[in-house]
Amino acid sequence: MKKLLPSIFVILFFISCEKTITYTATTDSYSTKDFAICNSQPCPEIALSILNMETPEEAAITVNNWIQTSTINTLYNETEILPSSINDAIELYINNSQISYPETTELSDAHEITIDSAISFGSNTLLSVVFYSYQFMGGASGFDNEMYLNINPQTGKEYSDDELLDDDFYAFAKAQFEKEYPQETFDVTPSNLPDSYLKEVGFTEEGIVLIYNDMGVSSFNMEDKQITIPWELSKDYLNL
Repeated sequence: MKKLLPSIFVILFFISCEKTITYTATTDSYSTKDFAICNSQPCPEIALSILNMETPEEAAITVNNWIQTSTINTLYNETEILPSSINDAIELYINNSQISYPETTELSDAHEITIDSAISFGSNTLLSVVFYSYQFMGGASGFDNEMYLNINPQTGKEYSDDELLDDDFYAFAKAQFEKEYPQETFDVTPSNLPDSYLKEVGFTEEGIVLIYNDMGVSSFNMEDKQITIPWELSKDYLNL
């Protein structure tokens, strides 16, 4: 199912007497009609909304690099050397969609990709950015992916799970998952560990977002399991 992320341009956060961090950003949009080749032949449906952070500068460098790399990898990752720009990656995506089904323009036209990126949470100590993509390449259904980047907005350095969450958090999160999905069991460990089934940890105004997938263990559990733990329940497990 597609999701639409809010467009956020300026966010101000006031915390105690600390210096307020001001987040400013613009959004770059890309669509099928932006590419001349699509005026004369069938093209996939393209709808990209790409966050371009401006301030704070330290955070903006980290965020913009991450979003550009994630966008290009989502559009085209079939060579060791990635395209140098989002425009180049879109053109390669269009070309791939057309040569996949050269004899059937309806299938080429049915290709679809949506990418949204936005600030999901910000404070003086934590900036969380969400990157969401949805792709359809024919068949019964498409597939989507949601990722989060959590950084220190003052330094631009990415946080590890251990820096954000205390050791007791994972048992607490396991209980929350099993409450939401009572027919299943969960093995929740830090998402940065190589064998972890916890794919993503993110933050929103509502609370902590956790995305879990154990598809390597059971062929019956192919879809991501996602929960949002409210701040009032999770605050005692945070290191911030």
